[in-house]
Amino acid sequence: MALFSPGSNAPFKLVPCSHSWVALHPQPKGVIQFIGGALFGTFPTLAYRHFLKSLFEAGYTVVALPFRFTLHHWSIAIDLLDEHYTLRASLIEMALAKGYESAVYVETANYTWIGHSLGCKYVTLLELLSAPADVLADYFQQLGLRETCHRQLQEIQQGLSCLSTRLRLIEKRIQQLTGQTVDYSQPSIMHQPSLLLAPAITDLDGVIPSQLLCFGKLLTVSPSVEQTHQLIEQSQLFHLT
Repeated sequence: MALFSPGSNAPFKLVPCSHSWVALHPQPKGVIQFIGGALFGTFPTLAYRHFLKSLFEAGYTVVALPFRFTLHHWSIAIDLLDEHYTLRASLIEMALAKGYESAVYVETANYTWIGHSLGCKYVTLLELLSAPADVLADYFQQLGLRETCHRQLQEIQQGLSCLSTRLRLIEKRIQQLTGQTVDYSQPSIMHQPSLLLAPAITDLDGVIPSQLLCFGKLLTVSPSVEQTHQLIEQSQLFHLT
């Protein structure tokens, strides 16, 4: 039961929670999880403050996930999926402590993803990770570059296996908090809408200044732009025009 008075107006305030920043709405319509671009997304509470505040004022609990730079984008996507479920339990706990509405945080469909610039690539990878394991493996088999793709697939399978184990613990925590039995099955963002703002699915040239690109030529991002596009084309989870 929500104890918060319907007539009250909660101020917009981003507070640290797990590895993210959260503005907890007293009576949320849902949860919007935001990932910004390579530079601005590192400090989302400053760079995107006006945008995040507008989402909060529209009636949503807002989660800003700071952008972390790495060449291994699959590992970041798995970390984001882990953070998503960790926050699900944390949001319930925070809401109960404040007497706010908490039931909205239990249901998967109440979560939405918004990405901006290179943050859109991570939302895209989360969509791809939501495919069944055998289907995802089949996607990689069709990519070619056997050694590279095999390495990426192994990284994904190991990461998702560890996350599945953690997810069972999170389900128990949510049951303790709410008295409600939950079964989230395999980690995914299935049935969660996503919005891509000015998407930039790029390699290093999208995040490294041009004067430093000579060093970037020695480095490779996984998955590459071409691999990402091919995976999107093969996937049945995207509704793109």
